[in-house]
Amino acid sequence: MLAEVLLDMRGVSLPLYHQREQFRRGATMRAVLDALKEGPMTPAQVGDAILAAKSDLSERDARNRAYQTLQRLKAKGVVVRDGRLWALV
Repeated sequence: MLAEVLLDMRGVSLPLYHQREQFRRGATMRAVLDALKEGPMTPAQVGDAILAAKSDLSERDARNRAYQTLQRLKAKGVVVRDGRLWALV
């Protein structure tokens, strides 16, 4: 809050956007896992599945979330990557 006041005093405007309804904790991961249950997919296809679950996201944001979530799941050993396709282990 103090940072916002200081930026305002210096004439720096902050963006006025916010997500109307945030995903609940773990909802993105569940959406990704549900999408991958249908078979191997590219991050763009997984992003489209997230977009279907959360329509107020932009396509770019949905695909970024998909890729980040896929990376986290890969680190946990839940998914594997084969070229451009991601699949459940």
